[in-house]
Amino acid sequence: MWAARGLGLGAVLLLAGCGSDLVFPAEDPAGPIQWQTAADAGAVLPAGGQMVPLSFDKLVFDIPRGTDVGGYPFSLLCAPPFQRITWVTPPRGRDAVLESVHGLLTALGYDVVGDPARLFEVEEDRMRAEVLLAARVSMVRYSLCNAVDLWTGWPQGVQGEASVRVDWSLYSRLDRRMLLTLSTQGRGRVDQPGADGQFLVLQAAIGDAAMALGRDARFRAALSRDRSDPDGGTAPIGRTLRTLRAGTGQDAAPTPPAAALAAVAPPAAMAEDSAGVVTAEMVPAGWMSDDSAAADPPPVDPPSVDAARGEGGLPWIDLPDLPPFSGPLAPRAEQVVRAVVLVAAGAGHGSGVFVDGDGLILTNAHVVGHAERVRVVLSDGVALVGTVERLQTRRDVALVRVPHGRYTALPLRLDPPAVSADIYALGAPLSERNQGTLTRGIVSAHRRDQRSGYPLIQGDVTVQPGSSGGPLLDASGNLIGVTVAGVGDLSTGLNYFIPIADALERLAIRPAGAHAKTE
Repeated sequence: MWAARGLGLGAVLLLAGCGSDLVFPAEDPAGPIQWQTAADAGAVLPAGGQMVPLSFDKLVFDIPRGTDVGGYPFSLLCAPPFQRITWVTPPRGRDAVLESVHGLLTALGYDVVGDPARLFEVEEDRMRAEVLLAARVSMVRYSLCNAVDLWTGWPQGVQGEASVRVDWSLYSRLDRRMLLTLSTQGRGRVDQPGADGQFLVLQAAIGDAAMALGRDARFRAALSRDRSDPDGGTAPIGRTLRTLRAGTGQDAAPTPPAAALAAVAPPAAMAEDSAGVVTAEMVPAGWMSDDSAAADPPPVDPPSVDAARGEGGLPWIDLPDLPPFSGPLAPRAEQVVRAVVLVAAGAGHGSGVFVDGDGLILTNAHVVGHAERVRVVLSDGVALVGTVERLQTRRDVALVRVPHGRYTALPLRLDPPAVSADIYALGAPLSERNQGTLTRGIVSAHRRDQRSGYPLIQGDVTVQPGSSGGPLLDASGNLIGVTVAGVGDLSTGLNYFIPIADALERLAIRPAGAHAKTE
């Protein structure tokens, strides 16, 4: 009798399922649960071309607690209680939903940063994101079943269906504006009962809504880089970049995250905080030798001006000849401040300085991270989109280009300053609202990185996280170095700077006609 009854009810259930628009591939019950709608078989994938890096890490359930969201309807195949379900935000599982949506959008061809399977440099990868995606779940409906074994009567767990409405928001980090808002609906079903069945059907439904988002033409258009802008304007566009990666001189398209693990790494002397800016941590033992201090500057090899190509085989970029400043800094302080910018990538920021008047900015590699484009804020508050054109992570320097214009650049001083010489640092310490902060100190010593042998200037001038990539100036305002690291939680008067001659050489930038100045 039980056998006959089971077959009959199974046939009824099968026939009832035939009217659903949910199609589920045959899967091993022990394997991962997958879902798709019938429309997925003909889903339109994003058109070929580069996609803007996207970060999805915000999921909000906007449903009042206690709202009726469906229930456990009566069925001969389900055990009681047959009751209504009132909404309670799931206490766990949010990460699983984020991971599933990440996988779905990636499978559709989108460049989603922060791969959950990535083991190293996760935050550096997140810095690539130019656009942020957030999801607000505004409707949930359940139709669930407490499944029982027809032979034994033992409970097997929850199975069933769910439908959701998700409101999506797409926000540009570079332009700091909303790009797109739209809503999609999704349906999910789990046939294999389990203890987490209620959450799994919700996850499946949200995943189906994410699939609908990924197929939406408006979403694809907002993230497409198929348009071109030879001047590197502020529109969300993309182009092939000539990038110097880790000193290899490879002229290549952007590196995929998995292949870029070794491409961008800050020096051992620095640690990055969650904001992606240099954190003044204690310098690890052996980063610089204890006997590396010198009363006189160590010799600095001049750039190879006669070489046909520069570091890594890149063609030289020739800088204009700017007459050096002389006299005290105070009369031209405003002019010097105009040459310094704020550089934002990911959730953090650093600083940078114009080295020519056409739009070339020098900063740190750890400030831009894996990003191909960054937000650049001028001293007057105007925000531009900058393209990372060259990168040398071992020396921790990067070159960013903004749209062509008439910018204020600083003259260069290539000879190292003497110990005890007055120096100034400019940047945006701790907060973006501190952009343009000028501090003063002296040269404390000249050092060499014990591992790489690269020269460093040590100074007691105050710098903080956010100052990284900003200029180090001599007493007259000439550019002599780039801020790179400090010691302690906050500035303790033990800070390090990359000499300007070495920074430029590592990026194959030739300071044509640059003047050496002695005090």
